[in-house]
Amino acid sequence: MRGKKQEEKEEKRRGYVLSKRSYGSFQRAFRLPDGVDANIAAKFQRAFFP
Repeated sequence: MRGKKQEEKEEKRRGYVLSKRSYGSFQRAFRLPDGVDANIAAKFQRAFFP
């Protein structure tokens, strides 16, 4: 499993603008038991992976 994340946040404050940007990619790997069909497709939105 792999994915990319992108977050941009902008806060307008009195006298200035605070802008934060975060970019990155992640990858997770795990083994499946023998006999399990490994042809998997999934889509996550706003998911959390600990």
